[in-house]
Amino acid sequence: MKFMIGIALTLLLGLMALAVMRLADWDAERAEWDRLTSIQPTAPELFEPGMVSDLPELAARYFTYMIRPGTPLLPVAEIDMTGQFSLGTKDDPRYQPMEARQILAAPEGFVWAMRTRGGMPVSGSDSGSWTRFRIVGLIPVGRLGGDRDHTRSAFGRYAAEAVIWAPAALLPGFPYRPIRCSPPLSIVGVSYEKGLLLSQPNRLTLVADFCSYLTDNLRRHLIGTQP
Repeated sequence: MKFMIGIALTLLLGLMALAVMRLADWDAERAEWDRLTSIQPTAPELFEPGMVSDLPELAARYFTYMIRPGTPLLPVAEIDMTGQFSLGTKDDPRYQPMEARQILAAPEGFVWAMRTRGGMPVSGSDSGSWTRFRIVGLIPVGRLGGDRDHTRSAFGRYAAEAVIWAPAALLPGFPYRPIRCSPPLSIVGVSYEKGLLLSQPNRLTLVADFCSYLTDNLRRHLIGTQP
């Protein structure tokens, strides 16, 4: 009898520990989401093509394609999405329907929070500081972050997604808040083979020059140094 009681108490304490961990994760996600939301300007400037006239041609053409004249320059994007989440292999992906929300504020950070809708109940979130996934809302199956590799990966995500969702965040001279990394990070080798260029009306092709501009511009704000 005592043995059974001991097992029950151990399971109860384990569940309580998992619940405390989950609540701490929720608090961290909410705090980071609120922090990024606060970055959005309340009285944004309006875009004019003259703002990018001094940029390299490829970069200027990108901005004038992505942002219409008179558009408020809002660097923070909130995105609702639905899709499929793979829980299998390349040969047998076992896709399940999922929904997610994301706030993107390159290069300050992002939070992506998802959950499956049917099948195995999987939920989790990504940010510039962590990657966390769990099943049945409680049991951790992946907890990563806090190291150089994760930070480099997050930087790559900022750059890639901001190109599509938040072009205002990539404008030169945009008033970012100072970012301090501890310990100091040297983001070397973070680059992309290709960037974006409008080569024909309504058609985007990929070239290298713009990507160099993009990564250098973001990197200066991310680590506070010249590339």
